[in-house]
Amino acid sequence: AFGGRYGFNANNSIFADLSTGLSGDYKAGWSVNAGFTHKF
Repeated sequence: AFGGRYGFNANNSIFADLSTGLSGDYKAGWSVNAGFTHKF
């Protein structure tokens, strides 16, 4: 749900929410990567 925080659409909220189960930089990197991949 914080996908918009990285400049991505709310459409990526599911991927962002899943990433909350992770921690540290990996969490941020995973959410950004997933958001970018699924943005299109």
